[in-house]
Amino acid sequence: MTHSAFDEQRMEIARRAAALLYQRGASRVWVFGSLGRGEQQDRRSDLDLAVEGLPSARLHEATRDVERLAGFHSDVVDSQFLDPHVRAGFMASRQLMARGSAAEGGPPRLAGASRREPVSLPADPRAGLQQQRLDAVSRVLRESGARWVLDLGCGSGALLSLLARESRYEQLTGVDLSDESLAAARRRLSQHLTAEQQGRVQVYLGIVTHRDPRLLGHDAAAAVEVIEHMDPPQRAAFEHVLFNYVRPATLVITTPNAEYNVKWHSGPGPYFRHPDHRFEWTRAEFHAWMGDVARRANYEARWAGIGPDDPKLGPPTQMAVFSRS
Repeated sequence: MTHSAFDEQRMEIARRAAALLYQRGASRVWVFGSLGRGEQQDRRSDLDLAVEGLPSARLHEATRDVERLAGFHSDVVDSQFLDPHVRAGFMASRQLMARGSAAEGGPPRLAGASRREPVSLPADPRAGLQQQRLDAVSRVLRESGARWVLDLGCGSGALLSLLARESRYEQLTGVDLSDESLAAARRRLSQHLTAEQQGRVQVYLGIVTHRDPRLLGHDAAAAVEVIEHMDPPQRAAFEHVLFNYVRPATLVITTPNAEYNVKWHSGPGPYFRHPDHRFEWTRAEFHAWMGDVARRANYEARWAGIGPDDPKLGPPTQMAVFSRS
């Protein structure tokens, strides 16, 4: 058997294990670790699965059943209760397994890799939207007068690369939980920036829901299409870190406008722009969140739209600009 066939066999086992866990009551199942990262598997490789929505009392039984199905060592863990070092690895390698089974029309398929940036096909009308987001965020940061800027969930470094071209910024810091994304960011920066520009940029592996001293000391911070990837507990931790610990003078957050999604999807059921999105807010929901967090943290907040504005649906992207009172 070739390595590629063996790898596919392991992924098929992961699909069947996910189907079993969904049957047991899990609301989401991820494969992570070496299989989630797409690394070559061998007979020493184990199976790492994370679940959401499965009662903790049933985890031991679920692990036993998965291990029995797989025929080799397997772990099933609750995604909500991971040690920080385990969570970093989980967030960097997780792959969401979609629902489905042979009885429901085929084995579960891989729903898509966890990414920090939206994925668009070249012909998709959203293809230019990411640049519009970056330009809008860059404009706000420039107008704020910030010199030290923090990019939370920096992904492949698109915003950092744009900002570094302006000499006004003394220090630009990017943080992301994906080694792969940071490697892409370093390549982008080395290919498109001068040595002097690169010297003002640093990127590092980190989790933006944890109090990390490296996040401190910045005038402004930006989170471009990041918050919608977070479950409620992570979002609450993110809010606490940003508004109570880091407390930059200016904070910019962008997120999809759920109302606009009908422009791209007319099928039945809810539609998210990325399989890893945990939610997408309407304009009213985003305004309510902005007002609540600003009031609690003693910030002022203003809303802005990004992209073509529809008279009924609004813009495809919405942006919150928080200014410390």
